[in-house]
Amino acid sequence: MVDCDDFQDGSEFIQKGGQKGKQRGILTEGTYRINTELFRVRTVPITYISSEEIGLVETEDGKPLEQGENLARKVDCNNFQDAQAFFDNGGQAGKQLATLRAGKYYINTDIFKIKKVSVTRISSGEIGLVEAKYRKYLEQGKNFANKVDCNNFQDTQAFFDNGGQAGKQLAILETGTYYINPEIFNIRTVPIIRIPKGEIGLVIANEGASKSYEQTLGKVVECYNFQDAEAFLKNGGQKGKQCKLNQFIRGI
Repeated sequence: MVDCDDFQDGSEFIQKGGQKGKQRGILTEGTYRINTELFRVRTVPITYISSEEIGLVETEDGKPLEQGENLARKVDCNNFQDAQAFFDNGGQAGKQLATLRAGKYYINTDIFKIKKVSVTRISSGEIGLVEAKYRKYLEQGKNFANKVDCNNFQDTQAFFDNGGQAGKQLAILETGTYYINPEIFNIRTVPIIRIPKGEIGLVIANEGASKSYEQTLGKVVECYNFQDAEAFLKNGGQKGKQCKLNQFIRGI
């Protein structure tokens, strides 16, 4: 992209090394005095993302992904509206970690392909179980990935940077609306668990430390009535039938 007064100065475009073919730069709303013998201008719709959607972005142009990478890392490019900044800052070809939230975007759709998908909603009475499709594999013998700071899986770059692992996640989603990339995370909703009056809940843990030969039930650990799976494991919770009983459990 060269400085040529929004393609209105043809001489500057040529003298500064402007190249033939499709351009990275775009024209936004306005009036332009452009030599149409030199430039052909094609209009396309602005990209709109509604409050019920997120925009997934993919590009065929850019630096190749490094070995072991599945998605292109996030770069500063004003939500893909500054194509030159995308390339200058090392933008990579392929599916992008960054997504678009609700709004209006001036995006060059010859470079960036936008696919709209629905936001993730967790209704009252449910939780969301999360499984990551990409990143580091779990260590041998582990069934759940470590919990990492990633704004409830909405910041995929943070998930990757902070050591997020592929597979089933310890963290869950509570009631609310989430802007999660479904090409990276699978979300499955399940009902919360309610224990009626007059009953108790007997718990079996599918993950945890091994019990000693003499033990029948897992030791009691602080884990907010089994609702904090990370605390259960960090505090030495053991696999199998649990000693502690529950009157209410949300679901693990």
